[in-house]
Amino acid sequence: MATTQDMTRTSADETERGVRHRVAVMGDAVSTAAGSAAAAASDAASQVPAIAEGARSVLVDANRQIRAGSDEVLIVGGALSLGFAMGLLFGGANRLLVAAAMLPAASMGLTILERANQGWLERGLHEGA
Repeated sequence: MATTQDMTRTSADETERGVRHRVAVMGDAVSTAAGSAAAAASDAASQVPAIAEGARSVLVDANRQIRAGSDEVLIVGGALSLGFAMGLLFGGANRLLVAAAMLPAASMGLTILERANQGWLERGLHEGA
């Protein structure tokens, strides 16, 4: 019986040491992962101004191209963008994705409305004279 108790104590001690060793290894792994995540976040934060500048230049170029397009191209492009966004919405896509798909349709639609209003205002000014 004495040997059975000794063996049980020995195996319990070995199990406890094994668990402590595993906990220490997991703690090291977690601290390493946290350090890596902090470094990645720091790198990403330093690149935000460059990304914002790139996005701004793309949006300015897109706006220039939309304003330079003919009415027919704007109507077809707006309808296509609206159809794509509605397909995403009815298909169950994320609302943020649907909103992003609506941006070109809104931009083209507002440009068409602006052109129509300018023509209406110019006709009104010429008729009143």
